[in-house]
Amino acid sequence: MNVEIVKLNHDEWSENIISEAKSKTGLFDIFFTPPDVMGDIVEEDGWTDLKGFIDSSAKQAEEWSDIFISYRNSISLYQDRILMFPLDGDVLSMFYRQDVLQQLGLQVPRTWDEYNAVADATHGKKFRNKTLTGSCIGRMKGCAGAYWENLVLGSMAQQSGMSSGSLFDTSDMTPLLGEAFVRPLEWMEIQARFGATGELDECIDTMNQNKMNDGSCVRPTIGAIA
Repeated sequence: MNVEIVKLNHDEWSENIISEAKSKTGLFDIFFTPPDVMGDIVEEDGWTDLKGFIDSSAKQAEEWSDIFISYRNSISLYQDRILMFPLDGDVLSMFYRQDVLQQLGLQVPRTWDEYNAVADATHGKKFRNKTLTGSCIGRMKGCAGAYWENLVLGSMAQQSGMSSGSLFDTSDMTPLLGEAFVRPLEWMEIQARFGATGELDECIDTMNQNKMNDGSCVRPTIGAIA
């Protein structure tokens, strides 16, 4: 069997996949795509249910069960139909230096207020002849910084989970611009005071690599594990 692969530029993905779903021409059998086209594809009933494929062999069922639950249930599933099979993804986590916290008598932060308090308490302090950076979060446009900001924003604005939306009320698309929106913005503004030099100029992976190598970015750091 011959397999023909058609490559598209990043800015052509969504438009072409949605167009294929609307036309119902069946030119392609499989799409490798980011999940952000899911809503448009569902509207056009453009993808088949993969449940039968996954259940058809023990190996495929095992691979499916090995995917993080949030990816299986929130990204791949729509109305109990499996429409996407994730190939990779990020898990957003907080990393911290236990030795730094112990030396300064600080607890591991559990809330964003506590995170900012620890960032304040550690920023600019000397530890093993290194000047500490309080909060190592990338914010450069075009990099992964938006992920970290959404961690802060979503934890307050999206307080009812996936059904509530992050920026808009999903029931009527009313902007969520009340106190639940203002508070995360205040948290992010505070974090920027204790950020690493270059956090607005470098991507998170480059910045963290540079700062961790010289030992300065050792306080709770938001990172991604692929």
